[in-house]
Amino acid sequence: MLQKYSFAIFILLFLSAPAFSQNLIPDPGFEIWDGTVGSPPQTLSPLTYWYNANGTADHHHQLNPPGNNLTSLEPCPTGSGQTQCGFPYEGMGVLGCWKGNGSGGSREWGGVQLTEPMVAGGCYEVSFWIQNKEDHPNYLMETNQWGIFFSQTQLPVFTANLANYDNMTDQWLACEEVVSGSEWQQFTFDYTASEDFKYAYVGYMGNVANSTYTAWSNDFLIGFYVWFDEIVVKRIDPQLTLTDDVTICVGDSVLLTAGSNFPVSWNDGMSYDTAMWVQPQQTTTYYVHTLDSTACTAIDSVTVTVIDNTQLALEADVQEGCLPLEVQFTDLSPVPGMTYIWDFGDGQTGNDLLSTAHIYEGEGSYSVSLTVEYFENCEATAVLENGIQVNAYPEAGFVWSPAQPSNLEPEVQFQNTSSENALEWFWDFGNGASSIFENPLFKFSIPGIYEVSLVASTAAGCKDTLVQSLLVDNQVRFYVPNIFSPNADGINDVFEVHSVGLIEAYQLTIFDRWGGMVFQSADVNDVWDGTFRGKFCPVGSYAYLIEYVVPSFPDPPQRKVLTGDVSIVR
Repeated sequence: MLQKYSFAIFILLFLSAPAFSQNLIPDPGFEIWDGTVGSPPQTLSPLTYWYNANGTADHHHQLNPPGNNLTSLEPCPTGSGQTQCGFPYEGMGVLGCWKGNGSGGSREWGGVQLTEPMVAGGCYEVSFWIQNKEDHPNYLMETNQWGIFFSQTQLPVFTANLANYDNMTDQWLACEEVVSGSEWQQFTFDYTASEDFKYAYVGYMGNVANSTYTAWSNDFLIGFYVWFDEIVVKRIDPQLTLTDDVTICVGDSVLLTAGSNFPVSWNDGMSYDTAMWVQPQQTTTYYVHTLDSTACTAIDSVTVTVIDNTQLALEADVQEGCLPLEVQFTDLSPVPGMTYIWDFGDGQTGNDLLSTAHIYEGEGSYSVSLTVEYFENCEATAVLENGIQVNAYPEAGFVWSPAQPSNLEPEVQFQNTSSENALEWFWDFGNGASSIFENPLFKFSIPGIYEVSLVASTAAGCKDTLVQSLLVDNQVRFYVPNIFSPNADGINDVFEVHSVGLIEAYQLTIFDRWGGMVFQSADVNDVWDGTFRGKFCPVGSYAYLIEYVVPSFPDPPQRKVLTGDVSIVR
């Protein structure tokens, strides 16, 4: 049975400062200058914080008359291409930036040192207000890709007008929308800093080939012109703290809590409380995120692992085998426990974690159990009821008759004497032939020593093998006539010797009555036709001598002699 108890985990809700830090742009509205009055627009030299990073960006201020581009006409006829009039989005100053026609057209960038370096990997909200000042309906010059570039250096280390900005996509942001009309527009971006950048440039960013624009003329002397105001780069710092991952028993409840400086939402999309009770029936991961509407939203999760006795899965790599049987047991449950008690069912136990091996030395059926304790008062037990079957081996045995078979008596009757638990047999007679009968009868055609084997198997597949050497004796017999009549009548015309058994060497010699040799051959198949040197031998008695070598197993070959007489008649 699974033991359990209920508990709850709490974490305090922290309320902290706003999630945004201060603006890293020291003069976002271009208000701080030394008061120098001249013919507007001025360069950025009078500004305290801003400077020309590329080209000659302009500073316009309402306190720099006469002829100031700001509010020089009252009322200002917006929408008629009147670059000589206008008004800041906020305050009294703006930054004027130009982008010349064509792919290599000049860019005017205003540069500024950030009040503190950005944090590599940190999230930032970047925004600016912008107004198109080339909006005459008959001479429209409008484009997108106005934005901001972050750098480690006060001035760009590349040629800004000709650079490939695709290679620096992690350093700049620009509006995809075309800035058109005469109204101020705000663009806001979420940005993750790739380095600890110290400077920012404002103006036209990106590659002209990727831009969207309208240009009334291709004249390189004209271009696009906008005003920037209220530039903001702020670190987004959402804070989120969650309870740690926790393990509970099935049926327990747990209180999940989230602390943040923003409102939070749990993954069900409905729970907005900082704490909620849950009682999952299976292991569940709960996600929570801050509701700050940016890409830098803080996201975290807590996993509640549920321990259930149905999840405790005990596996054996083999369920049945022959003595001695080694079995590898494994806990397949998704969560490991702290302590393990294995009971192998044969009186032996173990406490290895997650998996263990055991060798069964006795025949029988065994029930195996595993008890896992996950934490205090929470444990589970899994049982393999009669899960391991250990089987005994058979004992192979056989005899044969006749006890000494030979080429003259080649049939051998085998008698299976294996133990009673053997139910299947496989015989190998040592010459490529085999049989699956219990008591086979087999004929050995050739004398020799044969390694006869019997594999005895039980119904469970346990096997035993017995190999015995069987000698098939070599017995030689000669059949020699004692008379023949070489008279060409087709009947008994030659002297012919017949034999049975294996012979390694053979020689037949025939002598006349005075001891003279009249015939000799080493081929057992040769015959004597009763002639000597082409002439028929006289009627009478002749002596023969047969010399031969017989293979004898397992002894060395034996040399033997056979003599006798044969008569020629006509």
